[in-house]
Amino acid sequence: MEQSVLEIRDLSLNLGNKKILDRLNLSLWKNHVHAIVGTNGAGKSTLVSTIMGLSGYENFEGDILFEGESIKSKRLDERARM
Repeated sequence: MEQSVLEIRDLSLNLGNKKILDRLNLSLWKNHVHAIVGTNGAGKSTLVSTIMGLSGYENFEGDILFEGESIKSKRLDERARM
C-alpha cells in the first residue's frame, strides 16, 4: 500500500469556546487529485491554517504527518521547507 504524503490523525481544534475541527482523519497521496469542499464555516480554512502551523492554530489535538513524519512540533518555516 502506498504511503500517504500528508496524513491527518484525529485532529481536533477549538478556537475560543467553539470546536471547529472534531477528530478529523484524512490521507492525501502522491499522483492523486484531492479536493476539500464544504459550506462557509465548515472548517476548510481552519484545517489549512492548522496544517501550515499559523499563529493561533498551534494548540490542536491529534497529529499531522508529512511523508510519515509528525510535523506537530515543527515551526511554520520548517513546515514550509518540507
